[in-house]
Amino acid sequence: MLLYELVSKIKDTNILITGVTGFIGHALYKSISSSEEFNVIGVARRRNRNSSLKSKFKYVDDIGPNSDWKECINDMDTIFHLAGKAHDVKEETEEHRAEYMHVNAEGTLNLARQAAAAGVRRFIFISSIKVNGNFTKNDSSYTSSSIPAPLGPYAKSKEIAEVGLRKLADETEMEVVIIRPSLVYGPGVKGNFKTLLRFINIGIPIPLGLATKNKRSFVGIDNLIELLIISVNHPAAANKTFLVSDDNDISTYELVKLLRNLSKSRAIIVPIPIFFLKFFGKLFGLEDSLQTLLASLKVDISDTKAILQWTPSNSFEEGIRKMIHEESSKKNFL
Repeated sequence: MLLYELVSKIKDTNILITGVTGFIGHALYKSISSSEEFNVIGVARRRNRNSSLKSKFKYVDDIGPNSDWKECINDMDTIFHLAGKAHDVKEETEEHRAEYMHVNAEGTLNLARQAAAAGVRRFIFISSIKVNGNFTKNDSSYTSSSIPAPLGPYAKSKEIAEVGLRKLADETEMEVVIIRPSLVYGPGVKGNFKTLLRFINIGIPIPLGLATKNKRSFVGIDNLIELLIISVNHPAAANKTFLVSDDNDISTYELVKLLRNLSKSRAIIVPIPIFFLKFFGKLFGLEDSLQTLLASLKVDISDTKAILQWTPSNSFEEGIRKMIHEESSKKNFL
């Protein structure tokens, strides 16, 4: 089903989107608020204000256990909660651990409790596949029924939020939907994905020619937005947890090759032995970044497709092609 057809089905729903200036929040807001028929309010932190997004905006200085959301949630039917402290492997101090808990766990549950008290019908929480773990072994995949195994304070804060939300759903009339996306890509992507794309576009040799045995799941931003919009009204989504991907797993080598070919880059893919890459990563403190590139992380979205009667509309290659086209048109792409 086309995105505009999905959006038209929720035009009588009052929607609040937190984290509206973030990568996913920005795309979701633009998709839903394209017509004045929709009552969509975006919430952002004042210091991250994004003037390119126009319409009804509210601002909060803090997302924590004591934040007052009354002015934001009155008369809302659905809340998409995307705001949070993003994962950063460099932030492993006690102070940063406390901030993950303050924002991602306590802040989420504070908002959800106030939403339930205000009569919000459905609370959609964008969690993380890291709640399942950082990688999958052999040919296995994470499923919606896999036992959570979060590693690190970011993933643990997300799991704590999930547990609290399920408990709240049992105790109140508010429905909860939990979404755990695999690695999200698309126009505006940041982090390792953007860095890799830049290196390829510049023509820097990429030492991942032997990274052929791992398999990773990705989800294009358009496919993720589809699923989020479906989750607003679908009766079977209530109080469920969904994993989401493009339903196409590829190796790191296949990813690099596709990025290079679609970018029409002359970058050489160099066959460096994996053990040498791991040694190099350990030597220069790049172990976490290299694990993202070299390890497997597969998700099985069979339950998601069956329960929601949904399949990703865009193929992985289509999503990558669109991302490259839009990113390459930016002046600061390099």
